[in-house]
Amino acid sequence: MSEIDRPKEKNEFEVWVDSLDVSDVKKQFLIAYKTLYGNIAASCRVVHVVRQTFYNWKVDDANFMAALEQIEPEEDFMDALEGELRKKALIDKDTTMQIFMAKTKMKSRGYIEGREHIMGASNIEVKITPAKKEGE
Repeated sequence: MSEIDRPKEKNEFEVWVDSLDVSDVKKQFLIAYKTLYGNIAASCRVVHVVRQTFYNWKVDDANFMAALEQIEPEEDFMDALEGELRKKALIDKDTTMQIFMAKTKMKSRGYIEGREHIMGASNIEVKITPAKKEGE
């Protein structure tokens, strides 16, 4: 069997969706919803329903609503974006992205810019400011 003829293997999420007690169109919507990071309008277009149909499903179908609540599109989006940022910094060697990642992900190692306000365990505010140069 060639690559073209071979059916695509389902991932763990698609297997879970297949096990749900909802219609096929709702299953397709759930897969689109996860793939499109929670974009309702785009997910509706994929399954050829209007947005109101989605809202009706949420109200009328407890199984659909329960499945929808299990999907975390914001987390998936942030994970995907963070992966792209890392790729740009590490593989593409984008200097601007490397600086950005250092400032946002490596504060504990001293990569900070300007003024940072840190609240300690004793709730004492510590201000860290750039050192003054001689003659200032």
